[in-house]
Amino acid sequence: MRRNLQGDIVASIPWRKSIAGKMVLIFCSLFAVVLLAVQSVELYGLPYGLFKGSIEEMIDQEFVALGTVADTKKILIESWLKERRSDARIVAVNPVVRALINTPNPSAAMTKTVSTWLASLLDTYQYESISIVDAVTGLPIASAGNHPPGPVTPYSYLQTAARPGVDESIIIVGTQDRIHVVRQLGYEQSDHGEPRALLVIELNTDAVFKPILATPMATLLGKSWEVILADSASGRLIQRMAADSDSPVPATIRDNALQLAQGGSEGTIIDTDYRNVPVLAAYRHIPLSADSSWGLVIKKDKAEVLAPAHRNRQVFLWFSLFGIVIVCLISLIISRALTGPLRMIMSTSAEIESGNLSARVPVLGSDELADLGRTFNAMVDQLQAWHEEL
Repeated sequence: MRRNLQGDIVASIPWRKSIAGKMVLIFCSLFAVVLLAVQSVELYGLPYGLFKGSIEEMIDQEFVALGTVADTKKILIESWLKERRSDARIVAVNPVVRALINTPNPSAAMTKTVSTWLASLLDTYQYESISIVDAVTGLPIASAGNHPPGPVTPYSYLQTAARPGVDESIIIVGTQDRIHVVRQLGYEQSDHGEPRALLVIELNTDAVFKPILATPMATLLGKSWEVILADSASGRLIQRMAADSDSPVPATIRDNALQLAQGGSEGTIIDTDYRNVPVLAAYRHIPLSADSSWGLVIKKDKAEVLAPAHRNRQVFLWFSLFGIVIVCLISLIISRALTGPLRMIMSTSAEIESGNLSARVPVLGSDELADLGRTFNAMVDQLQAWHEEL
């Protein structure tokens, strides 16, 4: 507040409306907008592919890693399937096995000979059991390993495996912990292609797929990785490996990545999985036969993938706040330096208004504000001269 020549109280200009206040607000706002724009471009890039942001680059890099792991796992699984099919063919063409299935009522000695040979295969290939069963009843003719009494394979699956033209089947039986490799025997001698017997190799899915799918996932994909292998026809889960292996998992998993893999597609996707968690996933199709296949999905939580970007954003925000404070302080110093002479002119004007015609503005420097002070002083000199003349 100040008083004019008439003694009236005149309100001072609020700081926010002053030149100094406006300069500080404008510079700080402009600096904040520029920082926000730079951060947005750095994180999200520019449209039309002009510039790729760090988030998109992280996602692309993760897709490459997921795809590489998925391709490797697919190759390993297909290699395992090829080896098991080769094992089954070796058994199928064995002369002793052929003699057994072509003999209407094989002797106990013949059956024992075949069972002993099958037992040697168990030790070599680490099967749960291996059996030659009747194609109609499913009852074992010769077998080795541990399996309950009765049919080796449930009847519904037996019918599928024994259909003419189905040389070989990969069957997931009951729960997800057993897999059966089934090969027809003696169909060459049948008039209509029906097999006389079936070779059934039973394996434990954990023993088979855990070494293939789990190693070395934590090193490659971090803390939230998950691998899902499921049957395409039934959707039944064959094997699931994850960093949080104790979390509950439904027996049948249906999410977009798995459905795409089971449908024959391969690629990568950003999606919400069966847990309702956003993930990045690579999916692969593993064909078994003309009408059966598996779907393989390798995925990782999106939150973990983008965690470095979020941490960088937080660091950037803290530095931005620090920068804004510095800019505000510098703007305040500059504004005070620029408006100081103006305030002196205002102060001198107030003195002249109160009747002190001898008041003058101190003039320092040779810039525009100094010229303004000299001009003001010259004007006051002229006014004083006129006043003295009067």
